[in-house]
Amino acid sequence: MKRIFNPIDFSSWSLPESEKLLKTIDLAVKKAASEAVKYAFENEEGRLSFPVIWAPNSDGRRHQAVKDPLDVYVEIPLGEFEDEGPEYIFNLREALKDDIDICAEDGSFARGLEMLRDSLRELAREIDDALPKS
Repeated sequence: MKRIFNPIDFSSWSLPESEKLLKTIDLAVKKAASEAVKYAFENEEGRLSFPVIWAPNSDGRRHQAVKDPLDVYVEIPLGEFEDEGPEYIFNLREALKDDIDICAEDGSFARGLEMLRDSLRELAREIDDALPKS
């Protein structure tokens, strides 16, 4: 027997056993992904780094030097090896901008921003103390 018309195609069929299997596979993939992310965050160390430390020649991570000292890199520990996980960048000033603007407008977040300001000043003093005396 030789087929002469229409290809064999089961894609539009509803096969209950196939659908059960797909649901099982879908759930297993989601559980495995959740396990991997949980393992990465609980057993590996993600990294925050301030790439300005390596200025002016690089960012210490195979890229050009950053222009803003408040840029922060966040590495998520999801790569097979260290330094292979996804990396993100955020800017500390930009992260606080909305809260600062709201505080300037109506005083919201004043106490928290004062605490943050005081801690950043203390950190600045620690940095000053660590710098070589000229």
